[in-house]
Amino acid sequence: MIIKPFEKRDADIAELTRLTKLPQVSAKTKADIEKEIRNIRAGDVAEAETAYEIDFMRGSSKSSMIIHGLRLEHEGRVAQIDHLMINRVLDAYVVESKSFTGGLSVNEQGEFCTFYNNRPISVPSPIAQNQKHIDVLKAVYASDAVAAPMRLGFRLPVSAISVISVRKNARITRPEKKIKGLYGLIKSDQFKEFFERDIDENTSILEAAKMVSSETLQKLAHAIVAQHKPIQFNWAGKFGITAAAPKVSTFSKTSTPAKAKAEPSVCAVCDEPLHWTIVKWCRRNSKKYEGMLLCRDHQKNVVLSIDK
Repeated sequence: MIIKPFEKRDADIAELTRLTKLPQVSAKTKADIEKEIRNIRAGDVAEAETAYEIDFMRGSSKSSMIIHGLRLEHEGRVAQIDHLMINRVLDAYVVESKSFTGGLSVNEQGEFCTFYNNRPISVPSPIAQNQKHIDVLKAVYASDAVAAPMRLGFRLPVSAISVISVRKNARITRPEKKIKGLYGLIKSDQFKEFFERDIDENTSILEAAKMVSSETLQKLAHAIVAQHKPIQFNWAGKFGITAAAPKVSTFSKTSTPAKAKAEPSVCAVCDEPLHWTIVKWCRRNSKKYEGMLLCRDHQKNVVLSIDK
């Protein structure tokens, strides 16, 4: 059953397109904005592809609850979960969608890279990124914010399974060495096979003992969606367009009150709020970071472009 459907980021694209037409926007800034639009569209395509496969497989089932585009906050931590599917034994499949149209390679150390013009580009580990999302999801589930299913006076635990879904036409090169978390790296059209294999390999008597009814599962899914915290993004502010009378659009693909104030700039990788000095540094080095705002940790660990 689909509790929260997938939504494209049309409002963001419309606002960014509007900014490119402003007379005060330089050619360089326009190019940066157009690159942002391409990135959003690529992300939309990847997420839509995965959402279609999940919805087709379990969208009509009352034994699985599906949530797309879920943004959670808990004690200063943020999780932007692309797709979440929870079944009646409280297995929560946390799915991160990635485009990686140039392919994806993982080495023996668990380091990831993609390819642009057949040249390798280091990228953050989507496994590590998704684990942070899982940590926040578990914290929200364990808090009083969510009325979790109970049995004999105890809160039933959720088992989180990390899934990294890449485009079905992308090439995946895996190491011979077994890497933790790589089990869940699949192509979007392999989700059905992965789900069935995971059920066969990991279902136990203990798992079956915590099975809940479809009605209880649906209530839990709605309680989780109620914790959705959409973030609003001031695109004009990101690109330094101060006289644009910018519209505020929603980053998390959902509608928000028109009078809501814009949130501070956040890291494009981990959603952490950024101090204005870091924002200034990223803009000054926009070529190196491909126009993205990054926290200090991801400035050090992520190579987003190749120096020519």
